[in-house]
Amino acid sequence: MTSVGIGRKVTSGRRGKQVVLQFTVESKAEPDELEALGTTPIPGTTTVDGTEVPTDVIERSYKPQFRTVAEVESPVRKTRLDPIEPGVSVGAVTVTPDTLGCIVFAKADGTPYVLSNWHVLHGRNGELGGEIVHPARTTTTASAATIVAC
Repeated sequence: MTSVGIGRKVTSGRRGKQVVLQFTVESKAEPDELEALGTTPIPGTTTVDGTEVPTDVIERSYKPQFRTVAEVESPVRKTRLDPIEPGVSVGAVTVTPDTLGCIVFAKADGTPYVLSNWHVLHGRNGELGGEIVHPARTTTTASAATIVAC
């Protein structure tokens, strides 16, 4: 026997409606073979707390089934981009990272600035002049992050 559980009785490979106590075995044996194997048949019912419960024996083999899973690439928004683009992961070093809204340019001299929501670039713990990094530090290692604004 390899496991015991509760399930629906299986007849001719199809699961029925009757709830049973299931016993799984690697391979079933005919009743006359069981004695040679040093075992006895599992009864058709068993008593649990005074209640007769039907049983079922199912053939099932449990073996390790390893599989190789491909390494997941970082989403583009969490990968360092140069030049930076709207939609990538940014954040003040003191806040939870989020998304860069857009890049705006000063009308007077064309200086670029990053623009996003307050919770991304400042937040409760932010300070004026604090570093803004991309990718944001919680989405990559700090050494891979680049300061994009202060």
